[in-house]
Amino acid sequence: MWRYINNPRIVISNNQHIAECDFNIYTGTTNTYGPSSAIINIPNVVSDVRRLYDNHFPSFPFPDPNEDEIYILNVSQIVDGFRITRTGRTPDTYIYPAMIDPVEDKIILPHPVKRMTPLQALSHELGHWFYDRIIDDIVNESAGWYCRDDVTGFDRYTEIAALYCQEEISGLIQNRQSYHITVQRMLEELDFFRGTSDDVISLIIQKLLQR
Repeated sequence: MWRYINNPRIVISNNQHIAECDFNIYTGTTNTYGPSSAIINIPNVVSDVRRLYDNHFPSFPFPDPNEDEIYILNVSQIVDGFRITRTGRTPDTYIYPAMIDPVEDKIILPHPVKRMTPLQALSHELGHWFYDRIIDDIVNESAGWYCRDDVTGFDRYTEIAALYCQEEISGLIQNRQSYHITVQRMLEELDFFRGTSDDVISLIIQKLLQR
């Protein structure tokens, strides 16, 4: 079971709608995400994405996200991003349709979600989450790196891994030309990886570590 927040406060900043999120306050727990007409089972999607990683790294001890590592925000309207309240510090604002909080590693999924289906959003963020566990392990075993952000190119390649998982679970993105040119370039690199080997996630990690 994972946590959900009903009707978080929405503020407008720079003409963008931002949902406020406090990880210490939640409404309840759930195993599902999405509208009643197309609801998805979170444990099934976690298993599907984990299986993609297990196929490439069968000996890696992947954990599943804990109860407090996925938050669903049932918002009154589509939002552009999130403002996360943290004890003793200024709130952090991020402009993403869904995201992993870079400070606390918690997945944030709004419902409804901007420009994505619930399955696309969940599989994408889980793609990040499992990929980041591998990079954290590499960082812990390496001299000269304190955290994953010290690895040059980390942001790019965790995004490519997330796009790979999203497409494997929810189907190929059909409207690629509507995305920012940076994302289009990532998808082109992902296509190259797919054309090179079936071990796509391994190739993404190798490419990252070669930089």
